[in-house]
Amino acid sequence: MGVYNGEKYLAQAINSIFMQTFTDFEFIIIDDGSTDRTSEILSSYHDPRLKIFHQDNMGLTKTLNKALGMAHGKYIARMDADDIAMPERFEKQVAFLDNRPEVGVLGTNGVFRDEIEKIETYPILLQTDLEIKQNLIKGNRFIHSSIMLRKSLLDKYGGYDERFTQAQDYALWIKLAPHTQFANLPDVLLIHREHRQTVSMRQRTGWKIFRSVRLRMWGRYLAFRNLDYPWHYAVYILQPIWFTVIETNPKTRKVLKTFLVLTTKGF
Repeated sequence: MGVYNGEKYLAQAINSIFMQTFTDFEFIIIDDGSTDRTSEILSSYHDPRLKIFHQDNMGLTKTLNKALGMAHGKYIARMDADDIAMPERFEKQVAFLDNRPEVGVLGTNGVFRDEIEKIETYPILLQTDLEIKQNLIKGNRFIHSSIMLRKSLLDKYGGYDERFTQAQDYALWIKLAPHTQFANLPDVLLIHREHRQTVSMRQRTGWKIFRSVRLRMWGRYLAFRNLDYPWHYAVYILQPIWFTVIETNPKTRKVLKTFLVLTTKGF
């Protein structure tokens, strides 16, 4: 877990990890130069499995790579400082990976909780390796903070591409796709929050929007180049442009959110 100014939800995220039914883990948290009460909250925990490090602000991608270099476990589980893991998350993911050695990257289903508009959506994630890879060029098919993956893959092929200050997880899946199988558990094992920090794209203008769109298009270009898609799939490289129009416009975003609630409610 990398955390930057996460005081509002940090304790809930940490507590959800310590409530896991699978208990044999080390929990590495790097405070990436926070200026709020993050350091104080972290210092209140004394579990021997917890390893806390503080650093000047480096950004999420470099922070995650630093944490990966410190990890000793067979599997690496990602967690965000504002999400909540269900108690059986680790137990179910470890059991799956133990029984399916061909799968190297495993996500789970989850609930998307919009803290601004007070809406919950229930995405239906693709589950099989074939489905995920066929659709990877269309966008990220994993919830980043639900991921558990084999450390051996990272040791062999490297971690996050530090050129990606955003969408670093998407770029990693594209890099690993030719070398392992993917899967998502259908179980809802995570609550993923969207709030003012996570959706700050809406307030971005000019260069910041251009940089975000460029990185997302770059990720799709890498997918198209490396994963043997039909030629007409090149159109998906442009997808971040129209998606950003929706994301940065409150009216169109609200319509989209309402549609998602109506079509996924109760799943």
